[in-house]
Amino acid sequence: MHQVDIALGLYNGAAYLSEFLESLGQQTFQDWRLVVRDDGSTDGSLEIVRLWCERHGRPLRVVQDTLGNLRVIANFSACLAATDAPYAMPADQDDVWLPHKIEDAVAAMRRMEAECGSQTPIAIYCDLEVVDAALRRLHPSFLEMQGQGSRRLPTLPQLLTQNVAPGCSIIVNRSLLATGLPIPADVAMHDWWLMLLARATGRVGHLRRPGIAYRQHGGNQVGARRGGLMDLLKQARHGRLAYQMRLRQTRTQAQALAQRLPANHPQRALVETYASLDRVPRPLRQIRAWRKGFDKVGLVRNVVFFLLM
Repeated sequence: MHQVDIALGLYNGAAYLSEFLESLGQQTFQDWRLVVRDDGSTDGSLEIVRLWCERHGRPLRVVQDTLGNLRVIANFSACLAATDAPYAMPADQDDVWLPHKIEDAVAAMRRMEAECGSQTPIAIYCDLEVVDAALRRLHPSFLEMQGQGSRRLPTLPQLLTQNVAPGCSIIVNRSLLATGLPIPADVAMHDWWLMLLARATGRVGHLRRPGIAYRQHGGNQVGARRGGLMDLLKQARHGRLAYQMRLRQTRTQAQALAQRLPANHPQRALVETYASLDRVPRPLRQIRAWRKGFDKVGLVRNVVFFLLM
């Protein structure tokens, strides 16, 4: 058995796949296997992966099922469910992993498991270099670009309102996957779900050294945004209702989290409070959110959050 399974949810990634795969081949830690589920690609993505693994003698598991096009969350859920290594690392097909990424992540995970035991659900995320489609650097730190460079590890109330870690930046242990899978269909994103569960039931760690060249292009599922005043004003043009819809999605995600936690879990009441915020009048909702620590990074984000919640 390999120490790390890299879970790659494929969908029409031919344009960037070769660069991603080459970056795996250059990793300083090589005890890994690629676990792939193709979500109905029409550009030969899966064949690119097969040929690369054959050419370089790399172990590959292809998830074969009849489920068809599942879209990103369910695709990654199925892909992660097919892993069996002690550690799993979700991967995006358009990024480039820096050579030390896996080695740093495994070392950090082993240190944390030595502290609290491998039975503790753990997620550890690294920073990312933000680059354009041609891998030209746009910003040396994704977290600083998001205004989170000096922030402590997020509390559970903060993580309920805002994710901090793209899925490609995290490593999770087998205990977290046992708790988190299958990923509910109505969560905001698979990576956010795993981070929430790790924060609620175990531990979250952070590596400051960037481990990925995080490519920004027109096809990004989420992508990097600066999150400043001008960026929020641009988003506001899409309308108040769109923002409130996103907030409702975070509450739906919280409902799913509450249901996954045992009835007597010490964090369940807090999670249920966030999930039920829309059942009380807005002034009371704002007061309750403030008291419980439900907030976002930065003054501007918080002003918008509390005004529109």
